[in-house]
Amino acid sequence: MQRLIFLLPNNSKVFKIIDNIFIADVTIVGSGLTGLSTIYFLDLFNKEKAKIAIISKSSLGYGTSTYYSAGVFRCPVNGYSIEEYIRDFIEGGRYINKKSLVGLIASESISCVNALKELGLKFEVSRGSLRV
Repeated sequence: MQRLIFLLPNNSKVFKIIDNIFIADVTIVGSGLTGLSTIYFLDLFNKEKAKIAIISKSSLGYGTSTYYSAGVFRCPVNGYSIEEYIRDFIEGGRYINKKSLVGLIASESISCVNALKELGLKFEVSRGSLRV
């Protein structure tokens, strides 16, 4: 699969990177754990070999939510129920979240964590959170 990766250093100007035109079938914005996991799993199941671009404002893994949260992610684990997770997720989103998507995220979160564990990612687990 052909991957196109655009990295925007903190001091770059957007017009500087538009020297060439790249066409991608899928564009992922962000190079934290979510963005990198997304490109990995898209590649794994990408039978048509679509062109995937990942755009980041900094080097891969830096300047992302993963980096700024010190690798801590909320997850319904270790005594923290899915109901608590959904309630806190909606509260953190100032009640404007799409509730059906929050429910989907909550119900699929453990299977996503297990998939990352199978890839060798190690987590420290505490009540309601995982740390990468």
